[in-house]
Amino acid sequence: LSKKETPVFLMGFSMGGYSILKVFVQYKKYFQNKNPLKGSILFYPRCRDFVEHQVIPVLLIIGGDQDYRSPITECQRMLAMSPFKSKQTLHILKGATHAFDVQEFKIPQKLRGEDGITHELIYSPKHYSKSQSLVLQFLNHQIKQSR
Repeated sequence: LSKKETPVFLMGFSMGGYSILKVFVQYKKYFQNKNPLKGSILFYPRCRDFVEHQVIPVLLIIGGDQDYRSPITECQRMLAMSPFKSKQTLHILKGATHAFDVQEFKIPQKLRGEDGITHELIYSPKHYSKSQSLVLQFLNHQIKQSR
């Protein structure tokens, strides 16, 4: 990176992650041209609408194996079809639910989804800490790659 260039990484949580995927798919040509976007970090996004699309080339997805609101298996399918596999990373946190990093859920909450299913949201200090470490590793690696 030159001194004038500042790498930009987008980070989204839940529907914020979904929104990043949607914008990228809708405006892919813009993002394929030279721009400051170096990658994205998505926490428990809903990937099912993007399984057959080429998404952000440099990507970190963090989700839980107990997240039934945004099943991580959909993200696995999406990335399995991606031509950018070598630049994309999926971390599945064993025992983590949707919103595992939201401290307001220290007291578990139940949420009834639009699908009629009740989902449990539980904060996990262990998964929160692990996700922070994963994000920092990802960013450090990407910045070193850009130099």
